[in-house]
Amino acid sequence: MASSTSSGPPSSVPGGLAARILPALLVLLLGAAYAVWVLSRADWDPKVFADLGNRYALGEKNGSEGYDGQFNYFIALDPRPQVVTSRLDAPAYRYQRILYPLLARIVSGGNPTALAWALLAINLAALAAATLLTSELLRNRGASPWHSIPFGLWVGLVGSLRTDLSEPLAFALVALAILLDDRGVRAGSGLVFAIAAFAKETTLVFLLAWATWGWISTSRPKELLRRLMPAVPFVIFQIWLRLTFGSFGIGSGGAQGTPFEIVPFAGLLSTGQSGLRVLAVLAIVYAPGILAPALWGILSPPAQWLRKQVSLESLFLFGSGLTIALAPFSTFREPLGITRLASGMVLSGLLQAARQGRKSLLHYAWVGLAYLPFIAG
Repeated sequence: MASSTSSGPPSSVPGGLAARILPALLVLLLGAAYAVWVLSRADWDPKVFADLGNRYALGEKNGSEGYDGQFNYFIALDPRPQVVTSRLDAPAYRYQRILYPLLARIVSGGNPTALAWALLAINLAALAAATLLTSELLRNRGASPWHSIPFGLWVGLVGSLRTDLSEPLAFALVALAILLDDRGVRAGSGLVFAIAAFAKETTLVFLLAWATWGWISTSRPKELLRRLMPAVPFVIFQIWLRLTFGSFGIGSGGAQGTPFEIVPFAGLLSTGQSGLRVLAVLAIVYAPGILAPALWGILSPPAQWLRKQVSLESLFLFGSGLTIALAPFSTFREPLGITRLASGMVLSGLLQAARQGRKSLLHYAWVGLAYLPFIAG
């Protein structure tokens, strides 16, 4: 198996320091400009990014709902379960993503005035870091670092910047974990993968793929278990969530979330309940940047595996593509929701294209920038 299995990244392409950091700098500048534009339209109140709703901020039963980022703000404001529970629509589900709000609380020193600024600053820094790390990953695989820009400016990440969500931090950590694996720092890689789960639980797909790769590449089943060990604290945390809030955090969404599907793309087809026109519009909009890459992700890797051409990147891509295919109706019906979920697929797709030396697919990734108007408001 080892002789027919890909292992380790190809030799890196040459590139000076400027070429390696300019993509991240560009993403940082554009992200900051976007943040300034949003602030200028909200009287420079950074809480605009949290999108607070009266229902949870003021306890008005029939008040406005706001958006998901408000729950990170509330947790950061006071993370004590007995205090914050009443402000969360699905307490265990929201609280499991503790890393981002906890980090914001630390950065702000617990100062309520500085807290909203800390959430924004962390996401801007994470957006730049994710781009910088992806630049290095692409370079390691023989591709231009400039192809990291479609990931750094992917609407799922920039939209998370706009709404105080944890995707930028989560995928910056995922990219760091992959880079550590590239450099042979296996223990550090597993640790960072596990930490990423505390920012966004869907990143566990990457940890599982990485652990599976350890088994395949060494032909030792024990390596699978060894690489899964860093996830033990997250499992313990889930037990604590169950004891504290009455349910596990792992799930498919907040109060109005629907379950993950068993039949691929059934979640998308379910949007037809609102009319075939709705389904048609969503299918057309999602087709180039989400549905086509997801189909590639679930069909191409198995074809490679049948030819005994297995790689870590193909496992990442398959797991990410399958996540999209089985995404719930509640995620497909919301453009920002599905694009946030697709962030891992964008990263995986870039790495797989670079691994295969397929420049056409690297260029195709730039199509994703067309989704940025989703967050123009």
